[in-house]
Amino acid sequence: LAVKAASRAQDTGLVTAAEVRDWIARQAGARRDLIQARYEYLNHRSQLLVVAGWPLSQVLNGLESALSVANPLKDRQP
Repeated sequence: LAVKAASRAQDTGLVTAAEVRDWIARQAGARRDLIQARYEYLNHRSQLLVVAGWPLSQVLNGLESALSVANPLKDRQP
């Protein structure tokens, strides 16, 4: 929403192109941070389940479910 608002504000002359590029860069950084956090969560959760004695097949099925495109990340028990 912020990027769309910045683009509209630029069209009306309220902000500069540099400010719009800065907001786009911030959005890309936030997406990168979210992907990194999801990766770390899944990695640590999988390690914890393996150490706790869960069967590897169940852990991998849980990862497959979490990474599927049709089913975005949800906190499911493997």
